[in-house]
Amino acid sequence: ILFNFGTSVTDPILVYGSFTCGSILFVAGASFEVAHNHGLHFRPSRLGWWTSWTDFIGSFLFLVGSVNGLPIIANLWPNQRYGFIALTTLPFIIGCVFFVF
Repeated sequence: ILFNFGTSVTDPILVYGSFTCGSILFVAGASFEVAHNHGLHFRPSRLGWWTSWTDFIGSFLFLVGSVNGLPIIANLWPNQRYGFIALTTLPFIIGCVFFVF
């Protein structure tokens, strides 16, 4: 399981379920941030516009990785390990890059 090294929780529904709940709240918070910074108006010269959108995109990618890790979704491709990694790990990595900026 990703990101739960050294813990006793190994049930994927608990791990990815908590990731998904947290990601939903992050997306909601980032949506408020975009609205507060008038993000729907294209203003690339404003720092707040860039930070709110990178926060939203990173949060959304975390949500994508979390939802794809849920057993209900992950069982759709039981024998495709690389597909599982691509749909869970890559959104987390790219989302981290958006959070850095």
